[in-house]
Formats: sequence, structure tokens, C-alpha cells
Amino acid sequence: LLPRLHDAGIHRVVLIHDVMPVLYPEWFTEKHIQVFTDWLIAHLNNSELFLTSPRRTANDLRSAATALGVSRDLDIRPVPLGADYLTEDPEPVPELEGGRRYVLVVGTLEPRKNQAVVLDAMERLWDQGVEVDLVLVGKEGWLVDRLVQRLRRHPRRDKELHWLGRVDDRKLAWLYDNAFVTVAPSIYEGLGVPVLEALGHGCATIASTGGAQPEAAGDAAELFEPTDGAALTSLLRRHIEDPSHHERQRAAAAAFPCPTWAATSQEIAAHLAELVTV
Repeated sequence: LLPRLHDAGIHRVVLIHDVMPVLYPEWFTEKHIQVFTDWLIAHLNNSELFLTSPRRTANDLRSAATALGVSRDLDIRPVPLGADYLTEDPEPVPELEGGRRYVLVVGTLEPRKNQAVVLDAMERLWDQGVEVDLVLVGKEGWLVDRLVQRLRRHPRRDKELHWLGRVDDRKLAWLYDNAFVTVAPSIYEGLGVPVLEALGHGCATIASTGGAQPEAAGDAAELFEPTDGAALTSLLRRHIEDPSHHERQRAAAAAFPCPTWAATSQEIAAHLAELVTV
């Protein structure tokens, strides 16, 4: 298709996952904002076709174009990305072997990832005598000094609270496979990778309504508003106290129709073919 696109005068096709540094600059450093904004303006002014991973990003891209003063019509086409990630054999995480139940949260520590709301909920449950651990996976990012200090000084650190930092794909697969519940608490997600990963591993999943996460999860995950820590606490407590509910959510995850990269490539090819036949 590439030679035919060139012959048709189409030279620039871009895939955009999100436009957060433009719409939500408070979550990023000045360097992040400047580099991304320059890149996006160049594409908004020059690219012929915009592919976006979820439909939410298509709407956000239009909003960002307006905010940046770009008024030309944009050809924007949502293309769901695959989530059938290839992993090697799972590798156990030694400190979590032994059968203790744990709530898993995956993502770099940064403002929009909102890990603090999960820590708040778990502290409520721990204070009530609930014996479920919290496992955080993700490196330290930016603008999260308060959260990082809270984790490092927490009285339950390395007991019920485990911050593993960065882990490789084999350990991450094991963590998903063995998690009691995965929580994806982000204030905003452009694609919803943590949700797709968790459901792809058949893990009972609770996700916030932030960004594209409801679109990614469909009916397979339970949802809560990202600022509603009480609602998250209630959802977690129900999993702990109601085994039949927990098993229903595990079954919903196991039945999740995980999007595939093969379908992604076919859809992108169809859009490109349409451009050279009109």
C-alpha cells in the first residue's frame, strides 16, 4: 500500500494514543508539554490521516486542535489496538509466593495514575482487620514526591504493602495471573493498557471511569469514579466478603474478548486502502 499512498499524494499518516500534555498540562513537566505540543502541532498542520487508538482519543484530538488554533478539517479514524501481548513463561515474585491475596496496581508513579486512591482504600480495609496485601508495580515518575515519601515511610511497607518498582514481562505476567483483584485507578488513560492486560490474564478487574478505560473494559470490569475512594473501598470489600461475586468477576474477565493485533493490522490496512481508492 505504501507506494500507492505515495502516488495518491498521501505522505503522512500518524497514530496518536492520547493528547494529555495539551489537555491536562498539570500532570506533566514543562519539557514534556513543550516537546509533545511541538510534535502535535506539526502533525495537525501537515498530516493527512490521523489514527487514534480509542474513540475517546479521537474526540480529544479535535479538542486539542481547537485549543491549539488549528481549524482545518482532520481525517480522524479510531483503530482499536491489540492486547494479545506475547509473554514468556511467568516467573514468580519470591516475596509474594505463599498464597497471600493481593490487590495489584500497575503503572508508573505519576499524577494521573492516581495510585494514592488505592492506598487510601487499602488503609481503610487494613484498619478494619482485612488481610489482603497491596502490590504496586511501576517506577517512580514525576510530580509524585509526596506519594513516594508516603510509600517509603509507610508502617506496612514490605509487610502488607509492596512497591516493586519496575518488573520484567515474565514477573508481570505472574503478578497478573496470581492477583486477587487488579485495580486501574487512573484519572485518565488514553488507551487503557492496564485494564486490557489484567482482563487478558483473566484477572478480576476494577477500573476507574478515567479516559478510555470504560471503552477498553466494556462490561468485563467494575467501574468507579477516580476521585471516589469510598466507592473503591466498597468494591474491594465486596470481593473480599462475597466469594460468589468475586468468582463472577473472574469469569467475566476470563470471557473478555481480548482485541488482537491481527485485527488491528487488518483495520489499518482497510483504512489505508480506502484512501487510495477514493
